[in-house]
Amino acid sequence: MTSAIAPIAPPPALLPTESAGGVSGTAQGAQAPGGLGERFRETLAQARLTPEEGGRIQGPSTISQAVATQDEAFGALTQKIDAFEASSGNMSLQQVEAQSLQIQREITEQMVKIYTGTAVAQGGKSTVQTLMKNQ
Repeated sequence: MTSAIAPIAPPPALLPTESAGGVSGTAQGAQAPGGLGERFRETLAQARLTPEEGGRIQGPSTISQAVATQDEAFGALTQKIDAFEASSGNMSLQQVEAQSLQIQREITEQMVKIYTGTAVAQGGKSTVQTLMKNQ
């Protein structure tokens, strides 16, 4: 059986070759314009890769505060649901409907907050991933 597709030739060697001027062909194309490469190396050498000692503010982080607030809201909502369940036997049908609609609204509000927070976090995550890929 023969193939209709012609074989692909191997790629040219990737090793730099010396040209007549003494500068390698690959290195000549890789030089940054206007000394930007050297400035980048200097800036990278001066960059701090570890956080400063006093850079962290004492106390909970913004994320842990948001999570704690969300936990408190869900705890209060759970207590409200439990109280509704315990007292629903003594309520009229209209009161039960009104309470259940209010609880459903509060659950929906909490779910919207979670969804929005997750969407923002995912957007930030993909932005950082794209930035890291482009570096």
